[in-house]
Amino acid sequence: MFEKYKERFAKFEEDHEAVRKVRMHLEKHQTVYACGATGIICILGTRAFGKPTVITNVIEQAAPVYNTTVAPVFEPVFNNTVNNGGHMHKIVQCIETGEIWEKVTDAAEAAGTTLSYMSRHINGHKADVFGNHYKIIGLGTTD
Repeated sequence: MFEKYKERFAKFEEDHEAVRKVRMHLEKHQTVYACGATGIICILGTRAFGKPTVITNVIEQAAPVYNTTVAPVFEPVFNNTVNNGGHMHKIVQCIETGEIWEKVTDAAEAAGTTLSYMSRHINGHKADVFGNHYKIIGLGTTD
């Protein structure tokens, strides 16, 4: 089927020395070109599909955190100190009672439900927890 085109290309190659040199070069260095093309495809794929996830959960009344331990240039509005230690946790408040818990786990225990159910409620997947509503009011770290 392609014999006719193979013959035409062979004749074209015979007539043009530069085409023959390019073909020989590509055959000699095909591994290098294949690796380069694979690298370019990986970079383009990462840029196209490797976008960071946008966090859409808005935390109300969360104060900005300033590192006041290192010679501040200006006086911060809030006197929060970054202690750079421990695991991060979310501070939870019951909207109905106003009660505040340091961790989601503590709030779930007080409400008499599981951590996963409380988490689903806080993240907007469940309407309420036994008639009460909870929200995240801040972030903290443990020592």
